[in-house]
Amino acid sequence: MNQKQNVQVENLKVVYMKNDIEIIEHDNCLWIGAEKIGNKLGYKKPRESINQIYQRYKKHFKERETKIVEFIETDKNGKKQKRTIRIFSVPNSAMRLCFLSRAKNCLEVHDEILENYEEHKYNSLINSKIDRPLFLTEWQMKEMKFRIGKNKANKFIAAMLNGEYDGTKRYLPYEDIARLDAGTARSEAIRREAKRKKVTPKVIYEAVRKTREELGLKVRNKRTDIGVKKHPEDYEAFLKCRRENPDWGYKRIYAAIKPTVTIETIRAWLNHARREENA
Repeated sequence: MNQKQNVQVENLKVVYMKNDIEIIEHDNCLWIGAEKIGNKLGYKKPRESINQIYQRYKKHFKERETKIVEFIETDKNGKKQKRTIRIFSVPNSAMRLCFLSRAKNCLEVHDEILENYEEHKYNSLINSKIDRPLFLTEWQMKEMKFRIGKNKANKFIAAMLNGEYDGTKRYLPYEDIARLDAGTARSEAIRREAKRKKVTPKVIYEAVRKTREELGLKVRNKRTDIGVKKHPEDYEAFLKCRRENPDWGYKRIYAAIKPTVTIETIRAWLNHARREENA
């Protein structure tokens, strides 16, 4: 679109306002008016000053990041009049404009615009009905935990990603399971992902553990002392059989040593031994 052309708009919808900063919606995108930015930056002639800054650094703005719009404004007396303003996209061009202005409070205004943008996106996520597959970014999950508390946010996140939030149907990929707290990554989510990928839940569980390690998140360690103290003789027999027959599975080991512990305990001991060998 040629930026010199005016765009006829009946009105500009203000979707969020805080600290005298209005975020408006136009063409399904978020914008802020030049006059609003100029006022916050402390210019005596805010509209003219922002336009001068834009013309001076025009090469730093992409064509889609700013435009001129003509809209109809209603004053306090109810009288309608046409106005023409330049708007800048939020957050990219608006925050870039703050730094290019070199105003003393440019950093404060930058932070206020970013805060308004983040709060609007958060409110849109929480309050709107979701009827499509939902993807949550790392920032969205952190923002939810920060605003409504860790425990409540984890329930919301799990519901959204599991397809249990406002009718959304979506499985929880192991990459997203790994980003959640250990307490939220329920066995139900792992079973669903295993069913979707047609693998065993153990494969998904190990993928989750690996992904959490790559992300630098805390990995919940399994118990490795199950039955060891209560059944030391069985554990010694297991270790001896394991050394002599390293290729055996837990069923063959259980049949060979005939322990007093259950076969699931032998399986846990064997899985731990294999993890230690591969570490």
